[in-house]
Amino acid sequence: MRRLLVSLAGLVALSALLSACNANLSAVAARVDGTAISQGRLESTLAAISGDAEYRCVLSAASGGQIQAGAGQGTYASSFAASILTTLVEERALAKALAVKHLTISPFARTVAASALQAQFAPPQGSTCSASGATVFQGLPVGYRSFLVDLQAEQATLLAREAGVALTKAGLAAYAKAHPSETSLQCLSAIEVASKAEAVSLTSQVRAGASFSALAKKHSLDPASAASGGALGCVLPSQLTSPLNT
Repeated sequence: MRRLLVSLAGLVALSALLSACNANLSAVAARVDGTAISQGRLESTLAAISGDAEYRCVLSAASGGQIQAGAGQGTYASSFAASILTTLVEERALAKALAVKHLTISPFARTVAASALQAQFAPPQGSTCSASGATVFQGLPVGYRSFLVDLQAEQATLLAREAGVALTKAGLAAYAKAHPSETSLQCLSAIEVASKAEAVSLTSQVRAGASFSALAKKHSLDPASAASGGALGCVLPSQLTSPLNT
């Protein structure tokens, strides 16, 4: 299975952009080139996350930890608050970079952004989260959802400009055709067994119509992928190593 990536992530590093901005951080607020991010904005963003159980589940599963509360009632751990504040700073820095380059976010960029976010919010393999990425995305407060779409769209717009790619359906299709190893994912499933004879037997069963997922759950020696029906996830072709790269 191959899935087209609409994101151009990886073509241009955003670190240089952010480091060039005059961003002063604190645990509760920030100022980006004279534009203040208020404590109220930070607190409302934190509340949007902490108040959404499905979103918290996905974030915790992706980071390998829990969203931590602070010592006082209604407070948050400083590390968690700082990470969210950094995201708010990034959005302001990106917006200013767009203004400097006289770029605007197109409706198509927002459509691409919303699609990418729904894919990003899909629960990681093996997690206990039950909601789909689309459900998590649509369940976010309108204001916070709009903020995330703007952030993603700003990134895509800048990356497309730096890569010389038109951020249109035709432009992305042309780029994908010219760079298949960078824009297409290989989604893999596997059943790990102890012998070649067992592998041949299971292969014959799959080719005869047996469910690959059911066989993986029953026979695979890899507990992590067996629980998900043998699914290993999706990666770029360049990330595959032998024997999967063939």
